[in-house]
Amino acid sequence: MERQIPHYALGIVLAPMMGGPSFMAGLGLMALADRFPEALEVTSKDVTQALAFLAMSIVPGWIFAVIPCAIGAALMAQLGVALRWTRAPLVWALAGLLPAVIGSLFNDTLTGDALVGILIFGTPGIICALVCRKFTSWRDPIAVMEEPAVPPAVAV
Repeated sequence: MERQIPHYALGIVLAPMMGGPSFMAGLGLMALADRFPEALEVTSKDVTQALAFLAMSIVPGWIFAVIPCAIGAALMAQLGVALRWTRAPLVWALAGLLPAVIGSLFNDTLTGDALVGILIFGTPGIICALVCRKFTSWRDPIAVMEEPAVPPAVAV
């Protein structure tokens, strides 16, 4: 039987690009949540500045996220070879959330601040994991052999 080699390199390049913007968006939402009872006045200038700030966070976010994404994608892809059920996007999302949960446990017990940390750090982890999953593929020799050459709807 041929050894499976999962393909996930494209996800490792693209997923970290979402790390910085999703982290900064989480911080921004947490800052807005702190002022929630007050009326917020948002102008088009504020939106433009926020979008520019998110765009500028792509490169630094990529630098910080590329190594965790590469390690996570490689581990999850190899785990997907051994256990097919770990290929599910939900499993990848939980794997992306796991470092944030572990980090918050070392920070404190699950107080309000720790839950905010899980939200701020977990959101980029989940997004990066799902992008990596989207661009990961496995080639199962058995599944390929079982696929019909012509889809049934097209067969005449």
